[in-house]
Amino acid sequence: MQEAFPQWEDRFESYTHRLWDQGEIFQDGHYVHPSQKGSWSLKKVLPAFDPDLEYGDLDVQEGMEAVVEYSRMIAPETSESEAQEIEEDLLAYCEQDTWAMVVIHRELSDLVDREPTAPIA
Repeated sequence: MQEAFPQWEDRFESYTHRLWDQGEIFQDGHYVHPSQKGSWSLKKVLPAFDPDLEYGDLDVQEGMEAVVEYSRMIAPETSESEAQEIEEDLLAYCEQDTWAMVVIHRELSDLVDREPTAPIA
C-alpha cells in the first residue's frame, strides 16, 4: 500500500506495527480445537468459535475461487453485468471472511481476558 500510495506512507507506517496474522496462533499450536481437524485454515478454525457462521449460501466459497473469479471479473471479454455480479459475489465472500476474523478475534480476546479457574495440567 505504501508503494501504491506514497503520499500516505507516513500514515501507513503508523499502522503497520499493529498488524499481525491471527492465523499464527493456530499454526503455532497456541490454540487447538478438535473441529480444526489438524488444519489452521479460516474455514476449519471458525466452527470452534461460531459453528453457525457458514459459507454454504455464498456463490464464492474459497480463497482460490475468489482469485479465479476476480480474474474473470476484470477480463475484457466479461460483460459489464457479469462483472457486476462477480463483484457482488466477491464482496459477500470478503465480508464473510472479515466477519469470521472479527468473531475469532473477539472470542480469543475473551479467552485471554478470563481468569483461569484451575491450573492447566
